Amino acid sequence: MVKKRQLVPLDGKWKIAFDPDNEGKAKKWFGKRAAVKAAAINVPSVWNLARPGYTGVAWYFKDFRARTEWRNRAVRLKIGAANYYSEIWLNGRRVGCHEGGYTPFTFDISRYLVFGGANRLVVRVVDPPKDKKVDGFIKKNGRENNSEIPCSKEWWGYYDFGGIWQSVELIITEKEYIQDCFVIGGLKGRLEAELTIVAASASHQAEARFFIRPKGRSSAPALVSKINIRLDKGVNRLKTSCNVSGARLWSPESPNLYSLIIELHSQGRLVDAFETTFGFREFDVTGRNCYLNGRKIILKGILMQPHYPKTLVYPINEDLARREI
Repeated sequence: MVKKRQLVPLDGKWKIAFDPDNEGKAKKWFGKRAAVKAAAINVPSVWNLARPGYTGVAWYFKDFRARTEWRNRAVRLKIGAANYYSEIWLNGRRVGCHEGGYTPFTFDISRYLVFGGANRLVVRVVDPPKDKKVDGFIKKNGRENNSEIPCSKEWWGYYDFGGIWQSVELIITEKEYIQDCFVIGGLKGRLEAELTIVAASASHQAEARFFIRPKGRSSAPALVSKINIRLDKGVNRLKTSCNVSGARLWSPESPNLYSLIIELHSQGRLVDAFETTFGFREFDVTGRNCYLNGRKIILKGILMQPHYPKTLVYPINEDLARREI
């Protein structure tokens, strides 16, 4: 039933060139055939594994081939996180930029690709120093959190970390696709969805179908709603809601989760499907008390600020993360 998206991982061996004098732009290191002395590095990772204590600018390089059959599809580049400010070029052409060291970002790179041939991806990353500004960014040093950027505790006596520290992948879909869906599951099976759809052609009719099933189950998902929508060329945002019978609430004692699958049908055919995870629950604060699903609860937590010997800011594997939790 679900039309699979094609995901192409770009993790693994990349090249990195450190740029302490911030001269790479002037020397056009972003060019497709730029001759830059670079060393090997794994992505994802923090660059401090290769150069401990370094802050400033570094350039990442990755060569890959774009398949001919991608020519008439949408190809997006997704970077899970890069600390802190990133600029992206593909084949010497600037794609875009992103500020923020902890959030994913995505760009449509279809028009920059060489289909059936080699492509060079270049990512310039700035991890601001504490003692000077680079591209207008600085992490001020001191015991008070007076940093000009959100950088966790790098501004204090903790390790700095920079670079592409989360996974990188290509997402290949039809030119009309579901960009994102934000889901709120409430009491009595109430489901609300905020849907973002990108359309490649002028105003036309489409249909969105919503299916759910318990997370991790192999059973066929159940259709819970379908809506007719009119799409305009570009980004379309819409909200919808429905009630799901027999929905089981999420709680710490019974962490019931569901998969929501949205199919996009346009001009008589299935063009994309998007899947996300959610739970049915309702959280309220009344006075000084917290309530989950109408029941008073007491929240308890811990302060956990790990730094790892090999990866600095994230556990080296899932087993270590589970042991710590």
